[in-house]
Amino acid sequence: MTQLLTKSDFKVARSCPVKLWYRKQGYPSSNDRNRFLSLLADAGMMVQALAHLNYPEGIFPPSRDLALDWTRIELEKENTVLFEAPLE
Repeated sequence: MTQLLTKSDFKVARSCPVKLWYRKQGYPSSNDRNRFLSLLADAGMMVQALAHLNYPEGIFPPSRDLALDWTRIELEKENTVLFEAPLE
């Protein structure tokens, strides 16, 4: 199974690939208890909710296993709004 990267994973990898490895292995991070980062995550949830309200026709991948193929197919369509679509 292909292991997908989240936006947060991508940001961690850009700063340090070793940090990403530890993150994917499930090691705790000093950022896990950071109140500011928690606030930013909550703000991201609000932006996501606003996106859903503004684009009610938006669609999500059917499953994690099919997400990459689904994204390719959906992007070939003329007008499509995708939420949480992975790219390779």
